[in-house]
Amino acid sequence: MPRKLNLFKRATCFNIMNAPPPIIDAPLGQYIYMGMGIVNGHRVCMSVAYKLDYCVKKAIQFENALNIGSVFDKVNKVKVGRLEAETSFTRAELQEYIKYFSNT
Repeated sequence: MPRKLNLFKRATCFNIMNAPPPIIDAPLGQYIYMGMGIVNGHRVCMSVAYKLDYCVKKAIQFENALNIGSVFDKVNKVKVGRLEAETSFTRAELQEYIKYFSNT
């Protein structure tokens, strides 16, 4: 009798291998990520999300949709309820995410 393949495990492994690198972080709802950029010489918020990868994805979509010299340059990690960024990730630090989401 032929052996059954567990397709779920196979699909899960495939998705994990093609996904951008995970960043271990706090539980959802404690922080927000703000994708920041420059549009026509003004600092703007391009995206806001609870997860870093989604924030980068939306900021890249915003950058590509404008086509007027917008530049996505960093992501600020802000604790919910605070006004100042706790941490910033530069474009160079997010390069693997940017490559992944630029191809999809």
